[in-house]
Amino acid sequence: MPVELRYDRFGSPDAKGGPKLVVLHGLFGSRRNWRGAAKALAASGEKRGQGLTLFTVDLRHHGESPNRGPFSLEALAQDVCAFIEGPAIGGGPVTLLGHSLGGKVALQVLRQCPEVIERLVLADITPFRLSEEMCGGLRRVVAALQELQSSPAALESRGAAEDLLGRRLESPELVRFLMHNLRRGDDRRLFLQLGIDAIAAGFDEACRSVLPQTGPERGLDSENAGEAAPAAAWRETPLLTIRGEKSEYMPPEHFEALTNWFRMHTNITIKNAGHWLHVERQEEFVKAVMEGLDI
Repeated sequence: MPVELRYDRFGSPDAKGGPKLVVLHGLFGSRRNWRGAAKALAASGEKRGQGLTLFTVDLRHHGESPNRGPFSLEALAQDVCAFIEGPAIGGGPVTLLGHSLGGKVALQVLRQCPEVIERLVLADITPFRLSEEMCGGLRRVVAALQELQSSPAALESRGAAEDLLGRRLESPELVRFLMHNLRRGDDRRLFLQLGIDAIAAGFDEACRSVLPQTGPERGLDSENAGEAAPAAAWRETPLLTIRGEKSEYMPPEHFEALTNWFRMHTNITIKNAGHWLHVERQEEFVKAVMEGLDI
């Protein structure tokens, strides 16, 4: 059963019939993380006379969307399919842009409701399984957030919460990013605006493959539940990948495998950018999206 996703809309209210872009954030993120990039993308579209309309959503168990139901790619994709077909957009076709976990969800959307997807953009992620080193790092983040959620003393102040996360995680940048998930309730106490227990229970969903690296001729392996969309539908969906030069989320061997699934594949690498390329190099990221999609 899909949940109703919270969203923000960007672009001219008079834009009708122009391209529509739906943005899906990454693990532990929210639509708030995309506010700056979304405004810049909408402004670029208006400058080019394209009437681009953007929608940034909070995925299930993230941000202001409900913390209800399982944390699985299938469930998250079902929510997005329902959102695209719902009153906010009124149906496809749309271009779907997913960063990190959002990219895996976008690929799953292409499996579950391919008729609403016109083009696909993967920002620093591929359909294939993350390395064990990366998954181990993400597990440590989940453990630190669960500890924070169960520590009343650490939720007394933002300083105490940041101190706990700083002791458990090595990256100050990561800690600052995670701190965006802290909110104050009606009782003025801090709480974690993440369904962290559900995320922990379904954690492998963030690491697993959406498609087998071997290509469509081998079919879906046991790791991927459900039936594959027709191989022709995948081959004919235009794919733009945008990679951060300093990131390790898109290893070289994944690019060759991508060509087995997507005939129309374009890649753009943003120099001196890491995994959060839409924040670190926002101007270059916006240019890559607009030129890569020819908007």
